[in-house]
Amino acid sequence: MNALTSIVYCLQVVGGVWESSGDGGSVTLKTYFNKLNTVLKEKEHSACAWEIVRKEIRENLVQFKKFIDSRVKP
Repeated sequence: MNALTSIVYCLQVVGGVWESSGDGGSVTLKTYFNKLNTVLKEKEHSACAWEIVRKEIRENLVQFKKFIDSRVKP
């Protein structure tokens, strides 16, 4: 199972986050990761490019954690 498949699976298990797209979210995630890949390529995988990608992913993980925490029943 590759990383993208793992992420999609986790999102589906957590509560059907991507159900509305009808494709299991794979198109949404592929688009997102393609965008990050483009940043890396355009900046020739420089330290600056990796910092942009790191910050982008970190912010999304923080938002995802907030979402998960809001769905967990005490």
